[in-house]
Amino acid sequence: VVKLDSSWSDHGIHLLAVGMLTLKLEVSADRAMHQILTNYSSSIIFFGPDHLRPQQSSYDALALITFTSSKIFFIPYYYSSHTDIWRLTREEFWPSDPTIHLQHVTAKRGDSSNDTAAPNPLTIANLNYPGSNEDTYLTGNDDVETGPEWLRSTYGKPNPVGKSAAPSAILVVDKGEVIGPGYVDVFYPFFYSYNRGNRYNGSVYGDHVGDWENIMIRFLDGNPQSVHYSQHSDGPAYTYAATPKCGLRPLAYSAGGSHANYATAGQHNHSANFGYLTDHADAGPVWDITLNYVAYWYSTEKGFVGATHNDVSSSWLGFIGHWGDKQYPDSDPRQHSLEGQYRYTSGPPGPIGHNLMRSTLCQYSNCTAQESLGA
Repeated sequence: VVKLDSSWSDHGIHLLAVGMLTLKLEVSADRAMHQILTNYSSSIIFFGPDHLRPQQSSYDALALITFTSSKIFFIPYYYSSHTDIWRLTREEFWPSDPTIHLQHVTAKRGDSSNDTAAPNPLTIANLNYPGSNEDTYLTGNDDVETGPEWLRSTYGKPNPVGKSAAPSAILVVDKGEVIGPGYVDVFYPFFYSYNRGNRYNGSVYGDHVGDWENIMIRFLDGNPQSVHYSQHSDGPAYTYAATPKCGLRPLAYSAGGSHANYATAGQHNHSANFGYLTDHADAGPVWDITLNYVAYWYSTEKGFVGATHNDVSSSWLGFIGHWGDKQYPDSDPRQHSLEGQYRYTSGPPGPIGHNLMRSTLCQYSNCTAQESLGA
C-alpha cells in the first residue's frame, strides 16, 4: 500500500522493482491533480472505484505500471469517469484519426505555395516542425468535390458498444494559479477530417477540411462543477447538475456534419448574423471516447506531456497551424457566398487554439454557467 498526498508532487518516487507490478494506491483527495515522478516508470493505466468520494480523506485505486523510462504521470479516475458520451447525428463524416489525416494533406502557406520547411511525409511525431506557424495550412491532396473517402473516415464509426477506431485525446489543465487552488479543467477534443456546413436555399455554407470540437469540464477538488459545449467558434456552459447524463457522465449531442456539441437534441440555429443556418442533433450512435483515448497534461511551462502512453508523441498538439485548406478565394469556381457566409471556409486550428489556459468557462466570452438547459 502506497500513500500519496500533495507532498509527493515535489519528490521523485523510486520504485525498487522492474517489470509489471500491481499497486494498491491510497491517494489523498486534498489535491485535484497528482503527478508521480519515478526513475523507472513511463506509463500507467489508472483504474478507480465505481464512485469517487472526494470528501473522504483518501480512496483506493489500482494501477498497472510498466517500467521502461523516466517519468510517470497519471490522471485521477474521476477525470475519465465523468467524460462525456456523444450521440452522433445521421453522420456522414465520422471521427477521424489525425495520423491518417496527415497521410492525405500537404503543408502549405497562405499563398498556396508548398511549405518547403515541412517534413515529408508529415507525421504525428514531426507535425510541430520549426517554421510552422499560424499561416500553415494542412491542405488536402484531393479535390473535396470529388468526395474522397478519407474525408468520411468510415473506419471511425463507433461500433455497437460505442468504441471508435479513431483515438481521442483527454487534456488535463491545472488552473490552480489561474482560477484558484483545486481547480482543474479537463478538455475532451475530438477530430474529424471534414466539416459539412449547413444548407440554406439550396446551397451549403461552412464546409471545411479538418474539424476540431471539444467539451470542457471544470472540476474543483475532484468534483465536476460546470461543462462547456463547443459550437463552431464558441458555445455555452452549464452547471454540471443541469446537464443530461448517463450515470455520472454528461451527454453531448453532436450535430450532423458540423459536429457542434449541444446539451439537447433538436434543431439549433447557430448563425446570429446570418440567421438561417441550423444544426440538427439527435440521439444517433453512441461514441464513448474512454474506450480509445490518449491523455495528456498541459501547462504553459511544459506544454503537453503524455499521461497514458509516453511512447506516443505529444508535440503534435502544439501545432498552431490550420488542420485544413485555406478558405477558397472568390475566384475559385467551387466557392460562393451569401451575406458573408462562404461555402468553403478555412480549416481550424487544433487543440492548442482552444484557449486552454483560460479562466473563463467559455472559449472566448466571459460566460456564466447556466443552471437549466432552457436558460
